[in-house]
Amino acid sequence: MAERMTFGIVGFDDAVRSWVLAHQWRTLSSASTWISAVGSVTPMVEYAILGALVLWRRGSRRVISAVLLAPGAAVATYVGLKQIVERARPSVAGLLEGTSSFPSAHATTSAAICCTLAYVFWKEKQASGLSAGLFAAGVPFLVGASRVYLDLHWATDVLGGWAAGLLIGVLCAVVYQRVHKCRRYTCVRNGWRHGVVVGTMSLSASMHAHAQPASSPTPSGVLITSHDISLIAGALAASAALSRFDIPIAHTFNDSGFHARHPSFVVAAKRASLATETLLMVTGGTAYGIARLRHNEDGAAIALHATESVASAAIVIQVFRGALGRARPYVIDEAGEKKDSDPYEFELLHGFSSYNYRSFPSMHAMASMAIASALAQEMRFHDTPNRRLFAPMLYGTAVLPSLGRLYLDEHWGSDIVMGMFLGIFAGQKVVMYSRDHSDNRVDRDFLEPSVRATVVRDARGFSFHISPF
Repeated sequence: MAERMTFGIVGFDDAVRSWVLAHQWRTLSSASTWISAVGSVTPMVEYAILGALVLWRRGSRRVISAVLLAPGAAVATYVGLKQIVERARPSVAGLLEGTSSFPSAHATTSAAICCTLAYVFWKEKQASGLSAGLFAAGVPFLVGASRVYLDLHWATDVLGGWAAGLLIGVLCAVVYQRVHKCRRYTCVRNGWRHGVVVGTMSLSASMHAHAQPASSPTPSGVLITSHDISLIAGALAASAALSRFDIPIAHTFNDSGFHARHPSFVVAAKRASLATETLLMVTGGTAYGIARLRHNEDGAAIALHATESVASAAIVIQVFRGALGRARPYVIDEAGEKKDSDPYEFELLHGFSSYNYRSFPSMHAMASMAIASALAQEMRFHDTPNRRLFAPMLYGTAVLPSLGRLYLDEHWGSDIVMGMFLGIFAGQKVVMYSRDHSDNRVDRDFLEPSVRATVVRDARGFSFHISPF
């Protein structure tokens, strides 16, 4: 039976792939490439964050936990399954060589995030049922179909990703319903006919922000000042000046003889490159959730600010490098020039549809430096013992992913410098602004300690529930 099922799956995948390869059109290939790029994991995580921000701005602040759960659960699911299944891809072209095929990360994250966003926006009356349904079904379908059309996944990889994403969407819907009920100060079980809600208590420690002396000076509420703009302009000018040395830097890091003599360096560079902005945001969000559950207010604040640093800069960089379209060092144009020879090859807007044209600035450099900068600033705020020793260690560790990207020929030197600057800027700006404006809406909504206790009497007797949020 198992062998028959295996042959059936293989036959189905082969049949679908043969049909797709026999019906290749340039227009559809270009469209699929663009859809696959905008529907990849990192943009989807950013869409979830943007969706949560929209809900937050419109007053639906308590339910955004359901939205933010989707990307973390999706990443954890597909990474775990890929490690277990280790299925070969139908095509091993380009950068995808050696990566596991099942399930499709694109299909999993798009289904999980789009279904969750559609459900929450519909329940919050921010979208109609028709538009929510079209969004939940249409976007994951297009993203998954593009992966099959580009011959990057088997059909069952996409089907498995859709199924996993749908299950995550259901989980997030359950979380939404739970939070929605708590928001209305009720806690109702399925057997509500046999129970009576005896009492509901809500305790909040948000009075501190409103108890400041009237005479204390209020810091400026401006987020980006003229001084900040001058710093960014200076960093851009420095990157432009450094671009004159991009070619010799690339040749130094990509000496084929050195790579051949030291293969362990390639392995180390690939491992350092695993520190992506997505992984760091998921890790920071997980640390924040654990700290809240453990009532560790300082830990929750530190994790929130570090994650916020990466997320805010990532959204800006994603738009900027997509519009700028700078070619990566290894890209060879139609004229057949050698790689690492043209740091001034730009294709405006091409970065939105092609990974090869998203070089400036480096997302890896930004993300690792944002975490290091935010943590260093937090240590300064808390006057952490030996912080003068720990802070340089943080920054030194954060440099490793940047060196790995240079060694793998993924970025020019000027890409790395600008990415590192933006990371340091974002980390310091988020922490300093949050600490100077303790009543800012993000901290107020995510960090105010609140405890809800509910006593329920049903057929089994009394039960007592505590929600730490």
